[in-house]
Amino acid sequence: MHDKSGKSQLEQHGLRVTEPRLAVLKILQKEGRPLKAYDVLEKLSTPGHEVKPPTVYRALEALEAAGLVHRLESINAYMYCHDHAHGHDHEVVFAICDSCDKVQEIDQDMEGKLNPALKKSGFVPSKRVFEIHGSCSDCKEE
Repeated sequence: MHDKSGKSQLEQHGLRVTEPRLAVLKILQKEGRPLKAYDVLEKLSTPGHEVKPPTVYRALEALEAAGLVHRLESINAYMYCHDHAHGHDHEVVFAICDSCDKVQEIDQDMEGKLNPALKKSGFVPSKRVFEIHGSCSDCKEE
């Protein structure tokens, strides 16, 4: 049986509901932390049922394009988007701990300062994802 919330999320974001998309979304929701594509692949594959990498990559691409997951480019991993009501074009700031790999999605409105500078330069952004590396409160050195 499909997860109704996952199915409704796919439908609300204009995605065709497929088994791979539902499965990938469910894994990222359940994990609550960034996963590399091959980690997702490993969790989907079972003895006698091997999932192929293109299946996972296509599902991740569709989910990212719809704004349901974020790709953390600096660590090449994917994470469920907790604020997907805004779709794929909302501004995202991630704080990534280099010690324990914990990732926090930070509420930060940088548009007030960034938009005027971008407009002045004539640059039109297609995606806004900010990744800040450092130490979380549990790992910081004192």
